Amino acid sequence: MEYVPLPAEVYDAPLPLDAYRQAPPVEDEAAAIEHLMDTTEWRENREYWLRRAALSDRRALVATVDSLLQGEAQSDAWLLREFDDTQGTSAGKHPPFADEWHSAGGSRPYVRQEYVAWLAHRGQHR
Repeated sequence: MEYVPLPAEVYDAPLPLDAYRQAPPVEDEAAAIEHLMDTTEWRENREYWLRRAALSDRRALVATVDSLLQGEAQSDAWLLREFDDTQGTSAGKHPPFADEWHSAGGSRPYVRQEYVAWLAHRGQHR
């Protein structure tokens, strides 16, 4: 089935508060990412890229004037989109390079969509 983008007026990217409501504390998430780096082939591990992008997004949200953190969040989000596009691992409603992400102003809303989907999937398998 061919992907048909939604018109901008019905676009539904998760808001940061909704996306990260059930996320672990930042320090715990950073430790989990370090653990993934130590125990997996992280370059090929989607969970690593997703959690890294989500953590960068969360850090940038609280440090709105820090351009380094903003750039890192955008870069990590782009890397997740590229990983998902290459591997076919996107779990959310809109694929990695859908027009919706351009109209939403960047890659970070994609991370939020994918994080919400990952948390929902993870919660079903506990």
